[in-house]
Amino acid sequence: MTARVRGHRRRKRVLTAMLAAGLTFTGVGAASAAPAAGNGTISGTVTRAADGLPAAGVHVDVSGANGYFFTSTDDTGADQIPNAKPGQYTVRFSDPYQELATQWWDGAASAQDATPITVADGSELTGIDAQLATTVSIRGSVLIDGTTDLRGHSSNLAVVAEADGHFVGMTYVHADGTYSLKIGPGTYAVKVEGTEGFAWAVAAQYYSHAASAADATPVVVSGAGDTTGIDFDLSSLTADVALSSGTAHPGDAVHVTASGFAHGEPVQIELHSTPVVLASVTADANGTIDTTVTIPADVPVGDHQIVLVGAMSTLSGGAPLAVTAAPAPGGSDGSGSGSGSGSTAPDSSGSGSTGSDSSGSAGAQLAATGSDVPVGVVGLGALLLLAGAVLMRIRRRRQA
Repeated sequence: MTARVRGHRRRKRVLTAMLAAGLTFTGVGAASAAPAAGNGTISGTVTRAADGLPAAGVHVDVSGANGYFFTSTDDTGADQIPNAKPGQYTVRFSDPYQELATQWWDGAASAQDATPITVADGSELTGIDAQLATTVSIRGSVLIDGTTDLRGHSSNLAVVAEADGHFVGMTYVHADGTYSLKIGPGTYAVKVEGTEGFAWAVAAQYYSHAASAADATPVVVSGAGDTTGIDFDLSSLTADVALSSGTAHPGDAVHVTASGFAHGEPVQIELHSTPVVLASVTADANGTIDTTVTIPADVPVGDHQIVLVGAMSTLSGGAPLAVTAAPAPGGSDGSGSGSGSGSTAPDSSGSGSTGSDSSGSAGAQLAATGSDVPVGVVGLGALLLLAGAVLMRIRRRRQA
């Protein structure tokens, strides 16, 4: 919400507070006390620019560093502030019924362009007059993301008119998305912006689809009739959401951080697509979230999304989360495979045997038996057998 919109609301609160405090506002038609020593008087007349007739009931605000004074015009259009403290002030003329355009002295369309007045000790400042133009309307409609669904926040959408970069007037959007801003003839930059918490949910926009006053299409208002068709289509803003991991098992804890929310607003954290509330937290002074949530144990396996929604702003944002099946107890993958080589079973002799097949067992036994005979002995026996065979052949040859 801009300072200009806040200022508009602040002026209303100031007037309300002053009335509640029982302060008496001066006016020509009311009995007024004589000026205190050193104070001065401000007076003038307000008329209608269209026909020169007196403008009755117009509010006259005089504000400066030394005070704020208020009165309204009588049936003749005259006004007087009899007890103004010495100092420099700006004077504003405004019609509470908005039939006449607001004006600052002397003929200015904004406070920044106003000509200041100076009240001296005991002075009577006269001729602080105004000629107010009849208002016409700037009309149009406001959408958000191409729809008329304003999320129930139409009263938090302000239509603001600016002239030469200065605030001139404003109104609020109706529940059906339409608006009507009463204003005097002139050329304006018109924008729509969210106020209060809704300012965090939508991007402000100037006519037509411009991000700044410099790029805006000027809206020219004549005194001949209303200016219509000044429409807007705002874009939603999105919260920036991050997760500690993009995958999780049912029952896992996931760390969630997010930013972009209104400071101090309640934020609901949900698991979508079928919304399941995981937590309700509060954004800090910077509008950020830093918390941990637990994925429900019964959540189905598949693609999901963690979504955060601001209660006041309706700002939302999300991050994808893939939920995978939890591992089987003990870490097994459930296939039932295994070597079984470490198991033993007693044989008929009572000794243990391996769980391998019969051929492997026999080979192992044979290998074990052969390993008990020294290699040298086996070689010597072979040589003796060969020598015996040679001797037998020699004997048989001699006998022949």
